[in-house]
Amino acid sequence: KNHLLALKKYSQEQDWIGLNDYLNEPLYVEEKSIMYLMARAAKQAGTPAIRTSSIRDVIAIKEETGLPVIGLVIGLVELAVFYILTKWQAGSVFRGVCLMAVPLLVTGGIHLDGFMDTTDARSSYGDREKKLAILKDSHVGAFAVIGCSFYLILSAGAWSEIDANGIVVMAMAFVLERAFSGLAAVNFKGARKDGMLTAFREPARKRTVTVVLAAEAVISAIVMCYLWLPVGLLCSLGAVLTFVYYYKMAMKEFGGTTGDLAGWFLQTCELVMLMLTVVGKMILA
Repeated sequence: KNHLLALKKYSQEQDWIGLNDYLNEPLYVEEKSIMYLMARAAKQAGTPAIRTSSIRDVIAIKEETGLPVIGLVIGLVELAVFYILTKWQAGSVFRGVCLMAVPLLVTGGIHLDGFMDTTDARSSYGDREKKLAILKDSHVGAFAVIGCSFYLILSAGAWSEIDANGIVVMAMAFVLERAFSGLAAVNFKGARKDGMLTAFREPARKRTVTVVLAAEAVISAIVMCYLWLPVGLLCSLGAVLTFVYYYKMAMKEFGGTTGDLAGWFLQTCELVMLMLTVVGKMILA
């Protein structure tokens, strides 16, 4: 409240130059994000989450709060929902829809938004500049709606077929796909110099992040194979092939990756591993 009052008074008296000195407590500095201070205050106050749109701020918040791997969080929630609904003897269709909704609710649908934007851009069959422009357009096109509808129907149907063996594999699949997405964010060429993934490619962080994410991916794949060897191998292979396709598609059609393309990859990789889990179950039945 005091900051807002100071800003209001300052805007009436002077221009914006020297605002930090006027407030005597800068809310922005070029050298680094100060959102970690906000995160620290939120954590001490018992707030379960803090949200921001800047990648620099996300990194700072993550370093301060030690946030858990979101893929693992989604996997644990999926397990809980599956076993609760199974105990309550819920129908397979209702259970499948609920399981499909979990990642969307946990992430706020941000990755599905990227999937829709990318579907729109690719369906335009335009040149690179046109596709990138479509990614930045806030409007929803017909192909985005069609692609999203097809995705959700197919996903709900597949989730309704998941059994007790498949759900534990899929719980780790969320970790695996996010490890691959992180590796892409750090190592793939960016389609834009000022895109939202740019901060992840800082040389000081690149090597450390790459090693950590690669280890996370390997461990996730090993755990999946341990839980259900044939299906774990099948899903791991599917994730690798999807990752390779993602790289080739992003470089060829967009000249690099973007935040929207990262969302497209996560949703596509999730569906690929989900479908392979269902196929594996049918083959081994």
